[in-house]
Amino acid sequence: MTPPPVLERDQEHSRAPAPDAVSGLLDEIAAARRAATARLAADRERARRLARRVWARVVDPSDTWWQPAPEPISRRVLDTARRWFLPGPQARSTGDTVRWRQALLIGLGAFALWTLLDAPTLLHNAEGSPIGTRRSAAITVLRPWAAVSRGLGLSHVVGAADDIMGRHGPGVVQVVGPVPTKAPTKPAHPALSPAPQASATDALAPLPAPTAADPLRVLTVGDSLGVDFGGQFADDLAATGVVSAEVDAEVDTGLARPDYFDWPAELQADLNKYHPEAVVVFLGANDPQNMVVSGQAVPYGTPAWDQDYSERVGQFMSEATSAGARVLWIGMPPMAAPGLDAAMARLDTIYGQQAAVHPGVTYLSSWTVLGTAQGGFAQYLPNASGAPVEVREPDGTHVSPGGAERLSQAAIAAMDHAWGLTLTP
Repeated sequence: MTPPPVLERDQEHSRAPAPDAVSGLLDEIAAARRAATARLAADRERARRLARRVWARVVDPSDTWWQPAPEPISRRVLDTARRWFLPGPQARSTGDTVRWRQALLIGLGAFALWTLLDAPTLLHNAEGSPIGTRRSAAITVLRPWAAVSRGLGLSHVVGAADDIMGRHGPGVVQVVGPVPTKAPTKPAHPALSPAPQASATDALAPLPAPTAADPLRVLTVGDSLGVDFGGQFADDLAATGVVSAEVDAEVDTGLARPDYFDWPAELQADLNKYHPEAVVVFLGANDPQNMVVSGQAVPYGTPAWDQDYSERVGQFMSEATSAGARVLWIGMPPMAAPGLDAAMARLDTIYGQQAAVHPGVTYLSSWTVLGTAQGGFAQYLPNASGAPVEVREPDGTHVSPGGAERLSQAAIAAMDHAWGLTLTP
């Protein structure tokens, strides 16, 4: 008997895998997927727990090292911030979002606190910046912050912190006068003093010879270059044994911007406090900038600026001489930057012209004292032995200790020459 033919459908069915094999394969795939998902979830949970522990150690105020109180105010504030940034259950469960939002909140809070604490200083610096739109915008923004800071007395907090950290801005530094039992000493390195370019007389009678019992009272005023020069100058004067010296030097100041720092008012306060017989001025490096006169901006470099600045210089000289003091005005030194160097030459011309028309005022040029024989900038100058001595700071503007000593000796020699003194042995 011949077997019946096999249909094509039956052949395909005979080649298909058994149902049990397919089911087992699918179960294995599903099991592997569940295992991978479980491992990923476990890793994510471990990462979240680690992040929470780090957060608790670094920021969370509920940690015992931060605040042992059971419910500190800081924790309530932070919880409020969490609810504000992340309302609902996500505030506790979404670790990544909580971290960056809280970091942003802390950063903004710290910035606001710093601005509030330092607002008076920031406003003061903005008022001293060049006149323009940026200055006006900064003053407008900072003025209410400064008012709040002053009203809360936060400036006292900043001042106390500065005292603790030893940060003191330059101000009036009084050098104790001569010690009566100390004989006059010869200033160090007298050979370093070039011949001062000072006038032979200031058109007044010589000053009385000072003594230890009745020392010559000298006040030195200036800007940041005055800080460089003033300390060494006061030390050299005090070393004579017959001079009592005070220094009032304020950085970033000058005569061009009384809205930032009022030097005429400062000088008057110093005159009333110290009653100096001589005033030494080393000021002007910050003055090449626009001025405001009668509410109008006067651009630097114009004839109107020269005229207005000359009047301020003359009034400053008269303020000192009207109080009975002689004045030694030291011109600005040469500068490394060509633009600033030209500006200092322009100011020095004004200083010399005003000194010539004000009795009691002597002008001392520092160009050959702190520069080359031709008045050019010099970083180093030779001492008496011919060895180079650094006379300027690396910025090409300020005066180094070696330069301060050199200028100090030149100033003392100019005082002797113009006022009939014998401070230099």
